[in-house]
Amino acid sequence: MANLGEKGIWVRWFMDFLKADLKKLSRMQEGRLAGDIVLILVSQLSSEDSPPEGLIFEEGEHEDTKFLSAWRNYFKTGPKALDLGKIQDHLRISFQELMSNVQRVRAGSDNLSLAFMSISILVSLRVAEPAQEGSSVNDLPLSLLFRAHSIENTLLLFLIRNLEDVRLGSFGSCVECKAWFVNLTKREKHFCCNACAARYGVRKSRAIKKEEDVSGYKEELKAKAERSHKAYVEKVKSRHPNAKVTRRPLKHKDEED
Repeated sequence: MANLGEKGIWVRWFMDFLKADLKKLSRMQEGRLAGDIVLILVSQLSSEDSPPEGLIFEEGEHEDTKFLSAWRNYFKTGPKALDLGKIQDHLRISFQELMSNVQRVRAGSDNLSLAFMSISILVSLRVAEPAQEGSSVNDLPLSLLFRAHSIENTLLLFLIRNLEDVRLGSFGSCVECKAWFVNLTKREKHFCCNACAARYGVRKSRAIKKEEDVSGYKEELKAKAERSHKAYVEKVKSRHPNAKVTRRPLKHKDEED
């Protein structure tokens, strides 16, 4: 596979973006996401292209500065420049359709088509930038770029192109949260992220302890509750030294026994 390392980075980025809870992101985290998206969009532009609808660059602005310009613009205009929620919803729907077709093919369907999308695109064929000074113009390769009219479809097209040559067996469903993931490593993978693997392991470990030693399991839960309460008190007191901290309601059903 050509550029598998670079493909893996972007495929992983898309998977993280699809799972992200945008409402919990800080302004800086939103800006980083916007910066990544603009980086993708700029990579699909030639110097003669106009940007996708929704992004405006100053006339004559050099490509290297488009990324920073659009990122700064995001902080000024927010959703008016890049509606992260709209982009995420569009990619989620399209990717879920793709994964449904993956399941269908795995089940033995004769129809091997995974995605059929009608997207209006702009195709740009240009001479690549010279890798080093003094290069002969005759040695420069041609570069073919595809860009859709909208931001959402430009990103979708970029994702699909990065999935090209990926093995069908690389697609999996997380044992913990059921979210889809793409495994581009040689190792077997059952979880979409380390957090899900940790949650699954803790829950399984607790289930074993509960079955083998019920009293010990309850004691462990009480000790954990006490540690959590102590940490909570310290957190509140650090902000409000004179605050009265009451114990929060127990969440775990076994803690009530």
